[in-house]
Amino acid sequence: MNKVELLSSFMTKDSGLSLQVMALKCLRFILAKGMYHFPANANVTLKLFGVINQSDFPPALHFDALRVLCKILPPNLDTIPCTEILTIFFKFLQIVEFKLQSPVISERVFAIHVLACIFDKLLGILKDAAGGIGSIVSSRMLTFTFDRISLLIKLVVDNPHPDKGTEQEVKSLLFILVDLVERHQDLSGIVLDKICIVIEHLVGMLKEITSMTNSVSEDHHITELDKENHISTASRVLIYLSQILITCFEKLDVSTGGATQVFNRMEHLVEHVHHCSLLPVYIHLIYDFLLHFHAAYQCMWLEIGEDLGSNRNFPPSRYSSLSHDGSLSQHEILIVDRVKQILVKKDYWLSYKLAKYAACNGAWLVAAYIFGELIPMVQSDICCIWLKFLSHLSELERKVQLFGLTLSGIAAGEIMTADHIENVIGAANKLCSLEEAFDASVSGLAFSFQRWFITLRSKVVGTVADVLKLLSMNLLSQDATRSTEQIEARILVQHSNSSKGLSSLLQLLAHASSQFMRLVKEFDLLATSFIVMDRKSMKIVSDLGLSCSLLAFSTGLTLRFASFHGKQNCSTYGLETTDEQFHTQLVLDLLRRLGFTDLETSKNLRHLLDFYRSSRSCSMQEFLNEVSTTCVEARDVAKLCKYSVQRFLSLQAILVHENNGTSRIPRDTLQLLFNIIFSWIQIPFRTPKHFFLLRPPISAELIITNEDGKRIDDITVFSGFQLPLTLCIQLRNISPDQLYQVSKLYCILHSRTSFQVFSANRDKKVSESSCQAWKSDHMVGLNDKLLHFTTGTTERDGLHAMENAGGTWAVDKFVCFDPNEKGQGFATCLLNVSAFPVGSYQIKWHSCCIDNNGAYWSLMPLNTNQFFTVQESSNSGQSVRVP
Repeated sequence: MNKVELLSSFMTKDSGLSLQVMALKCLRFILAKGMYHFPANANVTLKLFGVINQSDFPPALHFDALRVLCKILPPNLDTIPCTEILTIFFKFLQIVEFKLQSPVISERVFAIHVLACIFDKLLGILKDAAGGIGSIVSSRMLTFTFDRISLLIKLVVDNPHPDKGTEQEVKSLLFILVDLVERHQDLSGIVLDKICIVIEHLVGMLKEITSMTNSVSEDHHITELDKENHISTASRVLIYLSQILITCFEKLDVSTGGATQVFNRMEHLVEHVHHCSLLPVYIHLIYDFLLHFHAAYQCMWLEIGEDLGSNRNFPPSRYSSLSHDGSLSQHEILIVDRVKQILVKKDYWLSYKLAKYAACNGAWLVAAYIFGELIPMVQSDICCIWLKFLSHLSELERKVQLFGLTLSGIAAGEIMTADHIENVIGAANKLCSLEEAFDASVSGLAFSFQRWFITLRSKVVGTVADVLKLLSMNLLSQDATRSTEQIEARILVQHSNSSKGLSSLLQLLAHASSQFMRLVKEFDLLATSFIVMDRKSMKIVSDLGLSCSLLAFSTGLTLRFASFHGKQNCSTYGLETTDEQFHTQLVLDLLRRLGFTDLETSKNLRHLLDFYRSSRSCSMQEFLNEVSTTCVEARDVAKLCKYSVQRFLSLQAILVHENNGTSRIPRDTLQLLFNIIFSWIQIPFRTPKHFFLLRPPISAELIITNEDGKRIDDITVFSGFQLPLTLCIQLRNISPDQLYQVSKLYCILHSRTSFQVFSANRDKKVSESSCQAWKSDHMVGLNDKLLHFTTGTTERDGLHAMENAGGTWAVDKFVCFDPNEKGQGFATCLLNVSAFPVGSYQIKWHSCCIDNNGAYWSLMPLNTNQFFTVQESSNSGQSVRVP
């Protein structure tokens, strides 16, 4: 008998209360110390249930029993037979219902949390179980949860005196639902429907309050103060409910007919909210944004068919806040009128929060209007600069948004001119200028994320615009009255019939694909450089990386297929790698990011991978390691990925099996690229919530010291020797709680013979306030090397010759630090610069930290100027000769 079974044998009424208490405390002790892995079974679980049900047990020990269950039950459910699992679940559901009677809110919330953990695990186990057990559990769990939510909302709203505890319980229950929907996409439809019912019931309750306010009967009359309390509480609950509605929208994956049904349901719901005159204007606005949200995403809710043109005429929602010609739609006019009502009341902080909410949901016209109206209202210079920046950003994003709508209008038979493309190119250039102007106006690291994010956004939009301009080159200037289909045909025939024109086109496509691939890595670096970023913002940034991966894949595969007839290598078009290596990298990266979210697309990508990759270019083990590290769920981009991969796979089949069809390959691939970009640019863009958090990132400063711990600015080494370094790394802008989570610090030192500097450049100092490490040409590469080193996949550490660099030597050195309570780490190392000729050189560096969960986080370098000098004389410096 093991320890758990032994202790659980004492947890029966026959053992006496004191012995049961002692056994439970021993279990808690073992669990807290992590000394034992609990092998749960139905017998042990039911005995713990018995403990919780005993009324003579102290409440604190009931809570301990719940904690033990939370640890032992979810990880071991897959070892228990399905029939017993069902019994355990319903038994535990009864226990939770009993615990919800506790006056202690933390106990009630924790009981729900444990139930949700068990339910989450059960959904994975019972998904394919016989007898529909999974459906039974899901139905019972959701019914229980929504019954509880409805009861609590009634208690909260009916009570004229705010009950913060009960309201917090409602909020906790809704957050649990959000988490379950994010983990189990198939729940989104039924949860969305039930949330709509809850909202309609809540609005109905407020209407009853209105009738009570107007009642002449003293038994049914309430005061104006009580009425305001009712409305205030209901408004907060409606905001909580709106968040889970957005989550359900993001997770729903329905056909055209199903999408129409969902949208009609939402339109009815928002109308219901609008008809409640008691609700404040900002609640109406929030639900207006919900309509904008689903209308903007409407095109990507469709299953992409064989031809994108078949989906281009999907009728927009009558509540869409978007219009093709750039004029205000009826819905936008209503939103702006509501915003004016809030501004007239001089509620500027609420107006700012609504503008932020609009930007985070892609409602750029509303965001631009509010930010612009708030500029004269602030007195602080920095606030004025910030609002001007947000106003200009929103206006530029509105232009990009309108370009996507223009394409949609063209698909319906309207006209596209050269001005349309020039407008989006101009917006991209202005985004870049906006970041530069903002950078010149602010100082410090608090705006690092904003400047970095806008820099990447301008690069993405600019590169997409360049590709569009490339495809339309020498066409629109000759005839500006052609439809989309005529434009496609003219472009493709013109380039594919001219070998010189095609070669020029493909060279520019190769550059664009490389640029998109670079942006993929930059978004990865951005996502790992801000530890405090919330999960939703992290997902948006990661999705942008997936989006760039798709664009890199599409332009790269277009290059591959369109140039196939010439048998030319990628190096012909200015790429550094071979044809096989380049396209393998593109396919692998997209496959790694899709992970297991779309098995069919992943399978098709593997077919493409087998077509391009030889056994020498990439090992399967490296590929499997990459797949296990990243999984991004971006429904809109994933749909476009599915379409793109399917079409490229079809072109590959033509290439392999139909020799007579190869003459059409250049035309077909360029047309496919046009369709992909056509759809990509219509995917709504929104800022992450973290964009509005003005806070300096956790950063690092690297200091070279002497044996006494004093900073050294001038370090020398003899020619032919290694350079000994004593290093100190200091973390900055980190709180004690965050520092506690850091387990290891790593740093890479990198130098090349091409990094030689002269006294004029060496004396330049980069202050902390103007540090823009993300603009460094080497930061992405150094971060990649550091990431591979921390995961054990790197091979190169030391002196090596640079490939294709004409005799250039380079050196890499990885250093590990153990951080102390002050956020400092100390280490020594030897930098092998023995092949460097006499002169002064710069050391570039980058650092990262590993947290207690094993997650990798990049640290922004605060100081970039580290130098050393190689001398021939022997009058200074410490050296170690290379053996």
